[in-house]
Amino acid sequence: MSPLMQWYRLRWTLTQEWHDIYQPENIDDLQRFFDKYMLGVDNGWEKTPKVRCSMLGYNRPSVVDRPACKYPPADFNYETLFLDANTGSLSDCQPPDQGVVGYQADSRSDDGCKFVHTVKEYTELFGIPKLKVWMSTEDHDDMVSRW
Repeated sequence: MSPLMQWYRLRWTLTQEWHDIYQPENIDDLQRFFDKYMLGVDNGWEKTPKVRCSMLGYNRPSVVDRPACKYPPADFNYETLFLDANTGSLSDCQPPDQGVVGYQADSRSDDGCKFVHTVKEYTELFGIPKLKVWMSTEDHDDMVSRW
């Protein structure tokens, strides 16, 4: 194991960084790290979980600092969903036909585009979602605003 791997820790938080970092318990946690590796204090820091996962609970209590040995956690599953412009949905299989959905970006009354996906069982979304979208405009040859 490399020396770096012995001390690294990842803590995925529920709040914005600036708010989280100034909470007393998080300042104390950071102080324990510095005490261990800058001053050589034997304070048990190395027993801190390698990864601590937090997830917002929209219709249930939030998950806070769930320990894991690695990132992504061992029971993590990557899922690929496809946007279907013809049905306005997300599905686990690629749509049979290409589609186009549009909206008027500079209109206050246009609600934009919506895609719906129903999750059929308890699911925790953890990590960084990625979306690949091809966009175009009929009015210009690029997506730069021309005010």
